[in-house]
Amino acid sequence: MAAGGAPPLQLVIVGAEDVPLYEADLSAKSTDAGGREERPQYLYHFVLHAALDAVEEQEWGSSSMHLGVVDRFNNLQVSAFTTASHVRFLLLHDGRSDDLVKSFFRDMYELYLRVMLNPFHTPTTKITAPLFHHKVRQLARNYFRRVMMERWRRNQRRILGLAAAGAVGAGAAYAVYRWWWSVDDSGNRESGRAGGSGDSSGAGGSGGGVLIDPQGRAGASQLDADAHLQHHFESIQDIADGTTLPSLLPALSRALAAAADVEAPLERLRRAKEGTAPLSPEAKLAAWEELRAAAFTRAAGAALLLPLLDAFVRVQLNILGRHLYLESAVEGSGMQRPSGLPKLSAPSQERFLSYAEHLAQQGAGDLLAAVRRAAEARLAGVSLQDAVAAPQVQHLLADITGDAAAAVTGGAGSSSGGGASSRGWAAFLLPPPAEVAASLAPRAPDDRAVLLGADTMLVDARVVEQLAAEAEAVAGGAEFAAALAAAQREMLAAAARQLGASMGPAPLPLAKAVPLVAALGADLLASPALRPQLARLEPVRSLSARVYGCCFCADA
Repeated sequence: MAAGGAPPLQLVIVGAEDVPLYEADLSAKSTDAGGREERPQYLYHFVLHAALDAVEEQEWGSSSMHLGVVDRFNNLQVSAFTTASHVRFLLLHDGRSDDLVKSFFRDMYELYLRVMLNPFHTPTTKITAPLFHHKVRQLARNYFRRVMMERWRRNQRRILGLAAAGAVGAGAAYAVYRWWWSVDDSGNRESGRAGGSGDSSGAGGSGGGVLIDPQGRAGASQLDADAHLQHHFESIQDIADGTTLPSLLPALSRALAAAADVEAPLERLRRAKEGTAPLSPEAKLAAWEELRAAAFTRAAGAALLLPLLDAFVRVQLNILGRHLYLESAVEGSGMQRPSGLPKLSAPSQERFLSYAEHLAQQGAGDLLAAVRRAAEARLAGVSLQDAVAAPQVQHLLADITGDAAAAVTGGAGSSSGGGASSRGWAAFLLPPPAEVAASLAPRAPDDRAVLLGADTMLVDARVVEQLAAEAEAVAGGAEFAAALAAAQREMLAAAARQLGASMGPAPLPLAKAVPLVAALGADLLASPALRPQLARLEPVRSLSARVYGCCFCADA
């Protein structure tokens, strides 16, 4: 494996006199210099150098510029491409698709020719232009992310973005396949059968394959759907719980700490106690009330923010997964692409998934302001000297989260204006549609647009807007609200267990309970042991099935 655990991907261009003209490490983590290991790099160079002999043997006996795989070393392969002037392109990889390697070499050759057209460059001069290196990395990123997509399609779609409905949603996701199969007319269907004869094993075949093979035996499609979708469901829970959420939670924790700051009032009270900065009785009481409101805002905010982020990440993955599933089904069958089915480039997928960061960057502050107002209202009648037991604190937290949720959705008791409630929870998860459209508008010409395969390198604004609009429709809907409410109840139950353990059975003055409540908010986001498994909740699973099984934009 390459440095840092990334699959190896090494490119070398060798001139006609066996002079290296260009070399690059294109593996996913090659930019992380701190994690590189020198020994594998030397090994890769040795393998590439040794493969030159095999290239020379094959290039004289072949009329094709693409020589395919010319050498192997353990689990590594070397693919080669040679020009009419005997300049060799060598790519060391771990078994990538030959068709995509061929396409990559073709585009690399075009980039190379553009360099050769420079009158100040000679055929024996090393290529050091930063723009050339940038374009090479862009090509590799484009093609070999697509390779990972293809590998995912062949191996039961093990990739971020493919969601599943699970036990309750196999029928819904199967309906996606049936919808796709029905949109094509009978003529295209017949041509698809003619072109797809042979291996009909679906995802297990060596080709691209359709997840549920339309040419399979009678009754096999539903069985395949159930089996594959169950696997997809388990995979996405692992991805969301083990990868996506942990990567987003640090930023969310920082946003929570900034919006519900307990350190500032604590520091004022600490300095007053030490005598370094005395406070008047009124100022001391104000500091305690600020600390109390911030502590309950932090705990109630954590109980709202974590389920909100969890649910939205699953919505994103299910939306993207449905589109990728249909795309792979069409590409694997050789049939005509149905109208209305977007082509998802890797940059478009990344832009859509980047909206998961909006909650921490902006939405959390707006939501926590509503939580703070609810906390101050609920705590107004509770004195710091009042003795409270853990169940009373739990009820306070439940009331605060309930009031804040009502303010968001415009329910009973809402004191918010019409801005947030008009979009529901989507107001905290996504920028407004007009802002999304404005951010996707081109600001300057992009020279990548002239490259072959530019549609796979650029962000397609129309596609991203379509995906964001569907995510908005889901997040503003009743099913999302129901799943979120169930997840919030689960979070409050986890908070209750932690409070019971930290406060004990005896009542405490509220002033002594406040630090424990403040710590609870941080612990709910930071400690995996305290976080409940929200994916197992039936409303969450049902929402995943619904999102994966149909387009919410069609319902809106």
